[in-house]
Amino acid sequence: MLLCPSISGSRGWKVAFSMLFVGPFRGLEMMWFSTKGKLALIRRWIWKQRKSGVRWNYPTVRVLKFNVDGSSRGNQGPIGIDSILRKHDGAMLCMFSAYIGCNHSSFVEITAILKSCQLCESVKYLPNHNIIIESDSKSVVSWVNREGGVGNVRLLDAIMDIKDILARLSPKVLVQFVPRSANVFVEFLAKQGAFSGLVREGWV
Repeated sequence: MLLCPSISGSRGWKVAFSMLFVGPFRGLEMMWFSTKGKLALIRRWIWKQRKSGVRWNYPTVRVLKFNVDGSSRGNQGPIGIDSILRKHDGAMLCMFSAYIGCNHSSFVEITAILKSCQLCESVKYLPNHNIIIESDSKSVVSWVNREGGVGNVRLLDAIMDIKDILARLSPKVLVQFVPRSANVFVEFLAKQGAFSGLVREGWV
C-alpha cells in the first residue's frame, strides 16, 4: 500500500508488477537496471501526487472507476495508452497497457478513452455496474461530452465511436475530467506503454 494506495489485494499487486516488470531483458544486469529505473519513476510520480495535495477519489458502492491516460514521446512520437479499473474500496479489477504506434497527444487520450469504453461494453458483467471513466485531458473530455468543438477533424471518427458506445450504455457510463495529480499511476503506466512497444492486459 506504500507505493500506490489505489491498488489493493495480493492479486492486484501481482497483476500490476507482472505488467510493469516483465519484458525482453538481456541478462540479469539489464533486468536490474530496468527495474531500478521503473521504481525510481514510481517514486517520482508518488512525490508529485503528495506535493499537489490532490488524490484519487474512491467511487461510491456499486460504482466502478476507469482511470485512463495516454503518453507520447514528442507530439508525433511513439504513444502508449493505459487504463485501470477499480472498485469502491480501491481494489483493482483490470489493468490495460499498450503501445499503439506514433501519433499526436490528443489522439492518444481519445484512444485511451475509446479502449475503456469498448471494455465496458464487451465484458459481460461491466454493463451491470455504473462506471465513471476519468481522464486528465480537459479538452478531450469536453469533446466527448459535446461541450466544445473538436480541434482536429481527424479525431472525429474515434470521438463518434465513443459517443455511440456511451449512448448505448447511458446512463450507466460517463466520462469526466480529473486533475493529472489524481491520475499519476496511470500516467506512469502509459509512459511504460509508449517505451515498451508491448500490449498488456490483466484481470484480477
